[in-house]
Amino acid sequence: MSADKLDIFPSPMAKTMMKNRVKAAQKGHSLLKRKSDALQLRLQSLLKEILACKLRVGASMLKAGGQHTKATWAAGKFNNQVIETVPAAAVFKVNGEQDNVAGVHIPIFNSYKEDSEDSTIVGLAKGGRKIQDCKESFESLLEDLVRLASLQTSLQVLDEALKTTNRRVNALDYVVIPRFENTLRYIKDELDEVEREDLYRLKKVKEYTAKKRAAEAHAMPDMGDMTGELAEIAFQEMDEKAKNTAPSILDQGNDYEAGYDENLAAGVDDEGFGDEHAGGGFDLFEGGDMEVNDNDFDTV
Repeated sequence: MSADKLDIFPSPMAKTMMKNRVKAAQKGHSLLKRKSDALQLRLQSLLKEILACKLRVGASMLKAGGQHTKATWAAGKFNNQVIETVPAAAVFKVNGEQDNVAGVHIPIFNSYKEDSEDSTIVGLAKGGRKIQDCKESFESLLEDLVRLASLQTSLQVLDEALKTTNRRVNALDYVVIPRFENTLRYIKDELDEVEREDLYRLKKVKEYTAKKRAAEAHAMPDMGDMTGELAEIAFQEMDEKAKNTAPSILDQGNDYEAGYDENLAAGVDDEGFGDEHAGGGFDLFEGGDMEVNDNDFDTV
């Protein structure tokens, strides 16, 4: 189970999400572990209280039985008289409360006795003191029984909560957290593999470009036989040379245009025209002012 992983597409967003889930699972595991420890401590305390209460109940039952035997010997059979004098409303009552232990609500039973008019008929003839001692013994026994019931109920609730908490702790510790960590490790490995593939692809593209430029350099007669970085350096030098040569070419073009304008201002001789003007032997600018157009010449 711990080698499993979630079915998820590896992406940076999934990586961030899995990091948060791992962190939340670890935090939940820590909190549940604390809860389990607290419940375990309270359970141990309850076990000690239950053991003491059971011993006390056993002693109280033994004492109450002895007091009843003494009262019967002193007053005779008085059970029917006691039953007849019992009031209709209950005198000994129990109320319930709740205690919170690490988020677990456990019930607590408390006993109390309401004020009432006790029957004084029983024991008037004889054995009244023994009957009163027997009554007090049974009341103390009843209080211990209520306390034991409260402890036993709390023990059952805490035991179920502790089992559930331990199951959750074990599930997080052995299933959930390892699965999340394996998924996060898988996403990291896949993203690293994609990064390595991109780097390898860039290297291959650069290598292919270098080989292509090396082949082009090898085909040029003035570049010689060079490959790899030498061809790259040669192409860089050619680029720099072209950049430096471009302004000089523009300057030459500007100088040519300036010279052409000066020739026009100074005059053009016979040799500047075709064959039909070559034998004329006259100066185009001697007969008067001339206006030179692109296609013909007009005398002003």
